[in-house]
Amino acid sequence: MPLVTSLRNPEVPLVSVDTSLSNYQATISNIVGSRPKSMLWTILHDLRILLLRIAHGESLSVDCGGGSLSSNTVLIFQQLQMAEMCMKNAEAEANSSAIVEHVRSLGSAFVAGVEICNYVTEEQARARINRSLIESSVMASICCILFHKNNKKEGSTTLQSTTTAKDLWKKFRAQFVVGLIRLAGRRRCQGIEDSGCVSSRPSGRRKSNEKSESILKKRKKTNLDDISRYLRPSLVLIAIFDNLSSSFKHENMSDEQIAAAAEVTVDLIKKVRNSGIHVARSLANLQINDERILSEFEKGVESVQL
Repeated sequence: MPLVTSLRNPEVPLVSVDTSLSNYQATISNIVGSRPKSMLWTILHDLRILLLRIAHGESLSVDCGGGSLSSNTVLIFQQLQMAEMCMKNAEAEANSSAIVEHVRSLGSAFVAGVEICNYVTEEQARARINRSLIESSVMASICCILFHKNNKKEGSTTLQSTTTAKDLWKKFRAQFVVGLIRLAGRRRCQGIEDSGCVSSRPSGRRKSNEKSESILKKRKKTNLDDISRYLRPSLVLIAIFDNLSSSFKHENMSDEQIAAAAEVTVDLIKKVRNSGIHVARSLANLQINDERILSEFEKGVESVQL
């Protein structure tokens, strides 16, 4: 990210932030061969990749000279702030307001999609919906933290009403948790053992689907210990989003507040990473039993098999 500092710091002109972000987006365009739809999407996808790599315990130093877990956790809060700034800028542009509404609606759409999927009886149709939900689970969680934390300002038409917008993560946490657990199952069946964002993944990090399926078919013998290496990153993500739902204060956070909130988040991440899987699930506050966790995990597996 271009400027690792508080966006509210008067010593950093807004034009400097905007220019740096524009240069960054131009670099991304040159690398991937196409231009992202907006800076907002660029930042959100960066944040998604960062969260996945933190969840899998991957170092960013090799790929981009990234720092420690502490500095990268601080960056989570700063990226959320920058995304909010870009959202406000985009709302003022006629050709970008639809993008903002799209991003803002992802959290609510995800919740609705989980409920719809539970009532679809046709197997292939349910699998298609389930795949879309699983792949969008991390981004939907990010967007619900970013766009649904604060109440609607009086006289404003840019935020959803208080009844639907306030603390969406806390109100519908169960649906987001389900999506993140299914993500673990889907990655298990695909043989993906890392974040999927490593620039040069060794061949040994991806296994064949055939082997993944044969292990998971042993339903009666499967327990949390058997899937812990795949479930743990999802538990880290759940713990992070729980913490962000209460600690992220949007643009009102000073550098000192961000540092304090990041310190708490880092401590939680380390505990979830280093504890036994049953302790880790407690730290992530999973309020469902082992059988339900395994069931949701297998729904992620089925999203690949069907």
